[in-house]
Amino acid sequence: MSQEDTQMIALHKKKARLCGKCETGRNLTLHHVLPKRWFQNCLIKATLCRECHDRLETIIHQAERKAGGNRSVCEYFDLLINFILLEEYLPGERIRSSYDSILENPKIAKAKNGQLTIFLKKSISYLSDLKIEGVCFFQDLLFVCENL
Repeated sequence: MSQEDTQMIALHKKKARLCGKCETGRNLTLHHVLPKRWFQNCLIKATLCRECHDRLETIIHQAERKAGGNRSVCEYFDLLINFILLEEYLPGERIRSSYDSILENPKIAKAKNGQLTIFLKKSISYLSDLKIEGVCFFQDLLFVCENL
């Protein structure tokens, strides 16, 4: 996968210069959706500002500690989607299904639907190439997003 492809697998294209959560254009970072410590070669990234990135990392680390190690691929995506769609997602909360987050927050989901749909399509393609389980979960989630 080329460097250009890597940058395209982001909730917002790097060129868009916006955080996927708060939509600021300052202090942008690329968050690895699947942590490098568990999934060494994962190129799926989401553009977040430093503040949102740090808050999401806190949530992820607490979820991993609670589980005693890494989470499933689907749970890492659930954490990201919950963080982006929910007004306030606090560390230590139960990991909610992305379906629930989208269906219970249709106004926010619709506002971010374009970016979320692109992100899911690229993630499906990438995960399919790697033959990682859970691709049907993302296809179902994409269907929900496309039919909001």
